[in-house]
Amino acid sequence: ICAVHGLNGNAFDTWMAENGRMWLRDFLPKDSPFDRSRIMTFGYTSTLVDKRKLTDRFEDYSDQLISQIIRLRGSSSERKRPLIFICHSMGGLVARLAMTRMHTMPNKFKGLSLEECGILFLSTPHLGS
Repeated sequence: ICAVHGLNGNAFDTWMAENGRMWLRDFLPKDSPFDRSRIMTFGYTSTLVDKRKLTDRFEDYSDQLISQIIRLRGSSSERKRPLIFICHSMGGLVARLAMTRMHTMPNKFKGLSLEECGILFLSTPHLGS
């Protein structure tokens, strides 16, 4: 399971309650079948600090996401395991592009397959905001 935060979020605070409990870390691993799952978050710079279009960086972010997943799923048996993205806001656009790039450029991203891949979108602006 890979969680991808949205605009102005980060890899940890986006998934954390006010009391400091992070549901991905503190609750999800206690329930079957997630007790045998690798749960990770992906972080990227998502703040609006300049006038450059944030969407211009989506390809970089999606490539970084894929590269990190490939690196963390080192063995061939790990790479065959299902992959589920949980995405908030703009993170859904980054993950959706990553999945598209995995499909259209399989030689560039060897070791990841969409056959066992799913995505959960939370407030993702598919048609713009």
